[in-house]
Amino acid sequence: MHDVLLLSAAGCYLLAAFLLYRGLLADPDRRNPAAIALSLAGMVLHAVAQAQHWFASGPLEISFLVVMSLCALVIVVLLLIAALTPSRLFSAGLIALPMTAFLLVAEWGINAPGNILEDLSPAIATHVVSSVMAFGFLGLAGVYAVFVAVIDHFL
Repeated sequence: MHDVLLLSAAGCYLLAAFLLYRGLLADPDRRNPAAIALSLAGMVLHAVAQAQHWFASGPLEISFLVVMSLCALVIVVLLLIAALTPSRLFSAGLIALPMTAFLLVAEWGINAPGNILEDLSPAIATHVVSSVMAFGFLGLAGVYAVFVAVIDHFL
């Protein structure tokens, strides 16, 4: 079931990125509700897959790809929150959504070695989640900075 969720979320993200690209070509000032809806569907599937991993009974195995997938989920959540505002930050999904889909496919297809955490205390769990969220904010800021630099170059 976990694999189906990962691949379905990746498909939603790729289709949303395609629709976002087509929408930006047609009218850059118009919102793209289909891309937002597909991103939301992918985010829900992605969140369920992450919940299955992080809240499974037994020891927790943390690998690089699982943590990067959680970071990508945070970035998608931030993009969807930005879609509710008048800002054009959701356009950063042109880069973030395909990267997230790539990470999900990599998480599905690569059996990466991980560290097993047993007896995880609430303090360590809070630290892991807050670190991943901070990395997600930083990643989204980096994507946005690249967009601003490219736009500034052409002005």
